[in-house]
Amino acid sequence: MNVVRAFYLSRKPVAGFFAIGAAWAVYFAQMPVIKANVGASDGAYGAALLFAAFGAFAAMWLAPACRRLAGGWQCRLESLFWRSACSGQAPPPVF
Repeated sequence: MNVVRAFYLSRKPVAGFFAIGAAWAVYFAQMPVIKANVGASDGAYGAALLFAAFGAFAAMWLAPACRRLAGGWQCRLESLFWRSACSGQAPPPVF
């Protein structure tokens, strides 16, 4: 496979990586403003970011087990979770 063909085949994943990189760049550019608005020290803000990373790692580690446990109810449970998390209220029972 030549280089031109490899670039052609990888154009969509490269665009995805570029989009993720751009989003993180925007976030990191605003990080001092966010830290100042929150009123956190450097250590507290760093610890918050570290715990967020640990939470993301734990979620990726537990996701396959949760999917096996939820079975066919996975989409319904996820939609209930996100609806309650975003609205701040308990969702109505669906069962």
